[in-house]
Amino acid sequence: GDVVIFDTKQPEGSKTERRLAFAISHPNANFTEAKQNLDSIFRALNKTVELKDAEHDSFIVGRCAKIVVNNEDIGIIGEIHPAILEKWGLELPAVMFEFRTS
Repeated sequence: GDVVIFDTKQPEGSKTERRLAFAISHPNANFTEAKQNLDSIFRALNKTVELKDAEHDSFIVGRCAKIVVNNEDIGIIGEIHPAILEKWGLELPAVMFEFRTS
């Protein structure tokens, strides 16, 4: 869907990006499962996707990566940090990714 992002460089003070988000939660949810789903999407689009190590406060250290297509960072993937799960009242592990489609 469309995501509005504050951007003071734009005349309106914001810009709109189209993004795709994926999340799954179950007792054995892990980074590999999220990556397999990400790979499936890009295989269907006939595009190559790379992952590059990243750190983000929402994800477990060492289980987070930037999503890169054509040498451009387009998103993020990872296992949600337990503190975030607790804050949102989620009891099971969760993994997710989100990337720009436009």
